[in-house]
Amino acid sequence: MVTNFSKYIPALVEAAMTNDKRGIRMATNAIIRTLSRNDDKESITMMSKLKSLSSDYEIGKLTARGTTFSSELLLNRPILNSNRIILNADEQSRIDSFISGITHADLLMKNGVPPANSLLLYGKPGVGKTSIATNIAMKLNLPLLSVNLAELISSYLGSTGKNISRIIEQAHQQPSVLFFDEFDAIASERNSENDIAELRRIVNVLLVELDNWPADSVVIAATNHPEMLDSAIWRRFRVTLKIDLPNRQQRTLLWKDYLKTPDIFIEENFIKNGLSEIELSPSTIRNISLLALQQTLIDDIPIELAVIKSIEQSRIVLSKHEKVQLMKSLSEKPLSYTHRKIAQIFGLTHTTVGRYLKEE
Repeated sequence: MVTNFSKYIPALVEAAMTNDKRGIRMATNAIIRTLSRNDDKESITMMSKLKSLSSDYEIGKLTARGTTFSSELLLNRPILNSNRIILNADEQSRIDSFISGITHADLLMKNGVPPANSLLLYGKPGVGKTSIATNIAMKLNLPLLSVNLAELISSYLGSTGKNISRIIEQAHQQPSVLFFDEFDAIASERNSENDIAELRRIVNVLLVELDNWPADSVVIAATNHPEMLDSAIWRRFRVTLKIDLPNRQQRTLLWKDYLKTPDIFIEENFIKNGLSEIELSPSTIRNISLLALQQTLIDDIPIELAVIKSIEQSRIVLSKHEKVQLMKSLSEKPLSYTHRKIAQIFGLTHTTVGRYLKEE
């Protein structure tokens, strides 16, 4: 039995002699996992004792996956929401592969392969980066600790470095998913003219932390401005993934999903041939849909008109092609709107609508 975990003893002793709590926690966790594979009485007794010690001194807390973290510095902790995640095949495959690596961490570690447990998500606002982090935490059955770095810096200016250290220390207390939103707030180029000493120190701390992040925990960062990130940051993340705006097929699925209710029916062609032509993020599609459904249910107006009205209220500027596609989907069966009615909806003359549809 001893030989099963003897390889972790030197690391445990070294960490204890240098007062490296993180090293102690990682070595202890590895020993506990090794013991859990044995069913002899001695292994079970030792595993129980190590778990008890780990819990008492808050080194690992391997069994505390449901514990709620409490800190004023853990901002906007997201829970399961109604945001639909529809990724393209490559994005979904890479997310699935990332999750699989974490769930098979023991197998990888046994063969000397550290699991890829750091993920950098980048893309335009509203493409679902926060929802992806939430989904990963749920699939791994781990607490999700969400930190909005822009808010943190704004609220705790002058002590950001200390607060970041506190958050990281708290995340180390048990297996978890630590999510840094708006990562570019502190990870911008250190050579920029606006750089300040504190942010430079924070970047250096994060570089070290990313190199030594516990194998049984995950760190995810998200940014809308990848061009602002320090080049050293990119190298520290084992996986980097760009999340694109949804394509036409994905937008069709999103519109159908968000506009589906028991009491409202919307023509599929209006979505497929009209709405799906408009290039929007998932969050924008969701917001427009919710506003349109509210107007339809309360004011009793057709859902198609409510959606177009909601797009206008959202200050989205449609291209001529996008407008014409909406007009065309309204004019065709089964909706069969007249040119005059369509003109009223879009604030145009009926002759202009006729010309647009004829050109199309």
